[in-house]
Amino acid sequence: MNKTPLLKNIASLFLALTMFIALSVTALPVSAAGGNIYVKFNPDVPLEKTTFRLYQVGEFGHDSAGKSIIVPYGDFASCGIDLNDIEIPETPDKEWIEKWLAKASDLENWILTSGASVSPDWTGELVNQETRQLVGDGSQNNGIYLLVGEERLIDQTYWAPVPVLIMVLNGDTDFDLSDTDLKVKSRSIADKHIVTKLWQDTEYDAGRPTSVKVGIYCGSNLVDTVELSGANNWSYTWFTTNYDSLVYTSKDPDVPGSQGVTTEKLNADNDFKLDLGDMQGSWRVDEIVSGQSLYTRSIKVTGSDDGKTEYFSITNTLLTPVIHNPPVLKTVKGDEPDEDEMFEFKLKAVSTTANIEMPMPSGSDGKTKTIQAKAGTPKEFGDIIFRAPGEYYYEISEVDTGLDGYKYDTSIYSLHYTVTVDGTKLDMKLTTSKNGKAVDIAQYEFVNEYTDEDVPGGSKKIKTGDDTNLVLPVAAFAGALILLVILIIKRKKK
Repeated sequence: MNKTPLLKNIASLFLALTMFIALSVTALPVSAAGGNIYVKFNPDVPLEKTTFRLYQVGEFGHDSAGKSIIVPYGDFASCGIDLNDIEIPETPDKEWIEKWLAKASDLENWILTSGASVSPDWTGELVNQETRQLVGDGSQNNGIYLLVGEERLIDQTYWAPVPVLIMVLNGDTDFDLSDTDLKVKSRSIADKHIVTKLWQDTEYDAGRPTSVKVGIYCGSNLVDTVELSGANNWSYTWFTTNYDSLVYTSKDPDVPGSQGVTTEKLNADNDFKLDLGDMQGSWRVDEIVSGQSLYTRSIKVTGSDDGKTEYFSITNTLLTPVIHNPPVLKTVKGDEPDEDEMFEFKLKAVSTTANIEMPMPSGSDGKTKTIQAKAGTPKEFGDIIFRAPGEYYYEISEVDTGLDGYKYDTSIYSLHYTVTVDGTKLDMKLTTSKNGKAVDIAQYEFVNEYTDEDVPGGSKKIKTGDDTNLVLPVAAFAGALILLVILIIKRKKK
């Protein structure tokens, strides 16, 4: 985030402090009129019509040794926050700026949580954040001032600017926050919150988990984990007061959405701190997914008409699966068998990277399925339905059933499916290898050699599947035989 305007304004504070130290304290009486305070805010942040309060928290004085110091003013004398414990560097760096911002947050937190009745020196409304605006009743006394903004409800969310410290020293002071705004703090108006799990998977509800874990977040920090299941109707309700012991913090006041909660003691690096009951980060939820999910998730937030109840719905929609039906083909070479035999083939599930059970076709026996097919006719194992992304590995081989005269094909086809998510559906890429060598084929062919043991040496006839027409050869042979008989009879008569 661009810090230049912030550096410029803190630099003004730095220069004023330097001038204050350089000048004689007696020349700067507490009652001395200093000047006007003008502030300009970031027009992109919803602060218009926000009520601001201006407190004088310190005045200029000196200690017993005559050293120039900032003396707590009025009610702030009892706050215990020392404005003199931050050494002034030669040039204002980021660390020094953050410490001054932390001081402003500490002072605001003391006002809100101490129980002390502290009245502001001025209260007014930001009329137009596009322009430079006068803050205060006019000329302010020399001193250190705290400017804080009250919460303002906009679209079910409370907004408030982070507090700033402003110094007035013998002249008008301009504080330009138009580029940084030092971030605004926000919290939901709702006190009651309900999260519900919805399922869109009627076609495959058997694959639905029996329970899911949902994280509850305040700002960016996980504050609770709950389990949703059929036992609680997939719903959970909580109230803001369930977590009122938590403390709201922000690590970076210039980045919206960086809010969080912690139960640890805050340190100087925190930008501000408030009890959750007074100021909390916006609530959100998310499903904690373990392993491979079969679903896409969408989260929707709605509010009741009065804004006091916040509804979170987490909808899980089953990914549209991808399907493959691997086919095999039997080819027989060599002699022509007397019968059309049945051959057996096996599909085996090897492994997967997905955290689910390996999908198999219907009729499988665990991780294997066998089918039978005749030669020349393709046969499919059945649909393998992939419902989750991942890598899947299978093998296809022929089973040696010991048929007489056959030499079986011992090839092994390795099938590698890569399944990925494409929006709300799955996509698949298949690569195949035969005996370890990549092949590009549509069906998995096994070739057997057949030798007819009744034919000496084998005739090596190739089976084509067509019957040979023997009528003409048989008729010709019969005709020749009859002609031979007639010739023999005629010769005997002579």
